[in-house]
Amino acid sequence: MFVTRIRNAGGHFFRQTLGLSASTNKTTATRPTLKMSKAKHSSSIYADFNRKSRQAHPNVVAKVLNPGLSEAYCDGIFSSESFLPNGHLTVSAILTALDLCAEMYWRESGPLYLDVAELGSLAFITSLQLSCEPELYNCDIAKQPVKVVNELVLVGNTSFKTRVKLFLPEVNKPVAQKEMFTVLVDQNTRKPAAPPAWWRDKHLPYSRTGEKRIPPPPFDFSTWTGSKQQEDVYVLTMDVDANRHCHFTAFVRFCCEAYGRSQFRQFGHTSRGDPFRDVKSLVCAFKGEASLGDLLKVCFVQDVKDSDTYHFQIVNPQETVIFECCLTFFPQFHSKI
Repeated sequence: MFVTRIRNAGGHFFRQTLGLSASTNKTTATRPTLKMSKAKHSSSIYADFNRKSRQAHPNVVAKVLNPGLSEAYCDGIFSSESFLPNGHLTVSAILTALDLCAEMYWRESGPLYLDVAELGSLAFITSLQLSCEPELYNCDIAKQPVKVVNELVLVGNTSFKTRVKLFLPEVNKPVAQKEMFTVLVDQNTRKPAAPPAWWRDKHLPYSRTGEKRIPPPPFDFSTWTGSKQQEDVYVLTMDVDANRHCHFTAFVRFCCEAYGRSQFRQFGHTSRGDPFRDVKSLVCAFKGEASLGDLLKVCFVQDVKDSDTYHFQIVNPQETVIFECCLTFFPQFHSKI
C-alpha cells in the first residue's frame, strides 16, 4: 500500500483512518518519484487535469492499495456552491466528490491508479449510474471530511468499469455509489483502442466474474408520442473540462436545472412543486460531445408509471442526441399548509 499526502490534511478523521496518533498532524509517508520523469508527466495529455486537481483539492490524502483498488480522503471538498438553498447537496457536487480518486490517474509523482496517464490514449466515459442514500441529504449529518473508495470491477477489450463509493464520518455505510464505464480511444483515429498487453496483464486479475456493462436508459424518445418539456442551456466556461469538452457532471446538472426551472415556472415556491428535489438514482449514456458556447436543448418527460422518475435527452445545435438519462428523485414532500 502506498499513501500520498498532498499538502496538509489534518483532522481527527484523517488521523484515525491512516492509523496516526490523535496528537499529531504528520504522517511518515513519503512520495517516491516515478520511473517516468516529471517532465514526461507534465507534457502528457492529462497535464491540465493534474494542474486543476492539484489546486482544487490540496487536502487530498490518496492511497493506492493495489492495481484495482484506491482510496482518497479529503476535508473541504464541499463549498457553499455545493449546496442547494435548502442545504442539500447538489448532484454535481456528489459526482465531483465521487471523482476524487481520479486525482491518482494523472498526478505528477507517486504510483498511478489504473495507469491511465501512461496509456497514450484518451479515456471517454460512455455510461454512468448513481445511487444515493437519504443520509446524504440529512442536514444534521456532517458532510466532511469524506472517504472515497474506487474499485476496478471489469476489464474489457477496449474498456473498463469502476465502482466508487462515498462515505461520511457519521454514517457506517456508503451514502452514494457510482458505476462508470470508460472506453479507451486512440488520440488520432478517435476509435476505441485496446490497452497495451502490460496494462491488461496488470489489471485483468481484478476484473470480477459476472460484472456487466451499465444498461442504457430504458426510455425510447423516438417512440414517444406524448408531450415533452424543453429547457435550453448554454455550455459555460465552468462546464468545460481539461479536454475542452463539456464535463460529464455538467450534463447531469443540466437535467436537474431543466427540471428545477420547469417546476418553478409552473408552481413557484409552493408545496405543489419543488425545484430542489434530491436525486435518488440515475443511469445515463453519453452519446456525443458539447463545446463551450453550445446552445443545448434539454427535453424531458415524466415516467408514465413512476411520478418520481423522469427521462431526459440532450440535443446539440446540430440536432444530434448527445446525452440520455433516466433520473429518479426521492418522493416529494407535500406541505399540509
